[in-house]
Amino acid sequence: MPYVTSVERIGFKRGLKEGLEEGLKKGKLLGLNEGQALGMREGLLDGIDLGLELRFGSRGMELLPHLRRIQDLDTLRQVKELLRVRDTTIEDLERFIAESGGNGAVTQQEPA
Repeated sequence: MPYVTSVERIGFKRGLKEGLEEGLKKGKLLGLNEGQALGMREGLLDGIDLGLELRFGSRGMELLPHLRRIQDLDTLRQVKELLRVRDTTIEDLERFIAESGGNGAVTQQEPA
């Protein structure tokens, strides 16, 4: 085993401490950013939920499971904006969701 001088030992400890501190800072920042994105997504989905219910009733609510599969915030913002446009139809939304990654075609359920 090679001899380690006291100066080398002090340098090693200092480097280890600085490395741990830097890692903690980066980890906290990453966690904060991830938390903000999750909060933004949930807020967008809540707003879309309300818009779908007010504009299209129960048929609009059938789109929510498809929307919850979409992770991209910009796509969810686009859905929210589509709900603001007066002449957007439920079919327009279904088509947009299907094309945007709502995992499969959105189909209307037949009444029982």
